[in-house]
Amino acid sequence: MGSSRVPRQPDVPLRSKPQGARQIGLSVCE
Repeated sequence: MGSSRVPRQPDVPLRSKPQGARQIGLSVCE
C-alpha cells in the first residue's frame, strides 16, 4: 500500500493542501 501511495500522490499536494491530504488518506483507506 505504501508503495502505491508514493507514485499516486507525491508530497507536493500534501504540502500545498494539508487538508486535502486528509481526504486522500480517507479515500485510500476505503
